[in-house]
Amino acid sequence: MLLTAVALNPALRLMLRRRGTSAATAWVLRHSEAGLADHPVELTPAVITEAKGVGALVNRAAAQPAPAVTCLTRSLTAQYLLRRRGIRAELRIGVRPNDDPVVSGRAEPMLFHAWVEVGDVVINDVLDVGTTFATFPVGAEQLAGFR
Repeated sequence: MLLTAVALNPALRLMLRRRGTSAATAWVLRHSEAGLADHPVELTPAVITEAKGVGALVNRAAAQPAPAVTCLTRSLTAQYLLRRRGIRAELRIGVRPNDDPVVSGRAEPMLFHAWVEVGDVVINDVLDVGTTFATFPVGAEQLAGFR
């Protein structure tokens, strides 16, 4: 699974850059649907622990020497791997005002962040990330035109 994450992170990064968020999200959902359909997994504490392990593995794969992997790339990779294992994983994207709006000489008034949840549990980030970002619905339809 680590090798899949190492390969998938840069592939999804490239897809995000070239085709946008909606295309990358649609690809993940389409190519991972078979896992949910073929062997859906009931949500238990053991499944949550397994999912957190997958999230940690994806984060570790993203730390490999390669082009920078964003939170969205990591989250799409984790969502893909979890759904292929039959675990219903939901991508969350949130936004909040930036307390320090000048970053690298550019004005960044808003911060965007992505993470994955299984049930209501954050898998690949700090547990309270959802309390610091206002989330909005994420699906290929909602992200049409969003890059």
